[in-house]
Amino acid sequence: MIKKIYLAASFLIIIGQTLPLLAAQVNMNGWFLTTDASGNVTSMQLLTPKTNLMIESSIEIFLDSQKIPTRGRVKFNNGVERDLNPAEVMNFWINYGGQHAMWEYFALSGKVDSFHPDSALIPPQWYDRLTRVIPKSGKEYIGKTEKIVDNPDWFVVTIDGSAVTVYRHAIAEMQQLK
Repeated sequence: MIKKIYLAASFLIIIGQTLPLLAAQVNMNGWFLTTDASGNVTSMQLLTPKTNLMIESSIEIFLDSQKIPTRGRVKFNNGVERDLNPAEVMNFWINYGGQHAMWEYFALSGKVDSFHPDSALIPPQWYDRLTRVIPKSGKEYIGKTEKIVDNPDWFVVTIDGSAVTVYRHAIAEMQQLK
């Protein structure tokens, strides 16, 4: 009997068994995510980003163990490369959907816990952690959640230094990394 082997995303599937690859590169929403043997994203690369000047051929962002961008590198169409400063790293990460691509990868890999706050109060362990908040309107936020003590129907999501107040009944789903 011949066993069929399929390569799907970053997993090797052999007759119903899933085994992680040693390292992989996965395309999520235009970003190429490089993972380590545990499936953790270590860097992300965006080829031919649609910038105002259109002079960049690629952007690469490196992540720490907490999945936070720490540094980056840009390669220009003329072959010149340079390191990105921290503000540039965050600009590309947020404005070009890097954080959303990473969360999609983890969601598809089964590495997130989900909670539906419309049906129950948000548990205490869901506060003060990096969370993906998906409102029923579809626009999602990724930031640190904070409890509003006097009103459990509302909470705050802090995103890159800015705070957004959110009504829990307007949220379809919340996700956190396992």
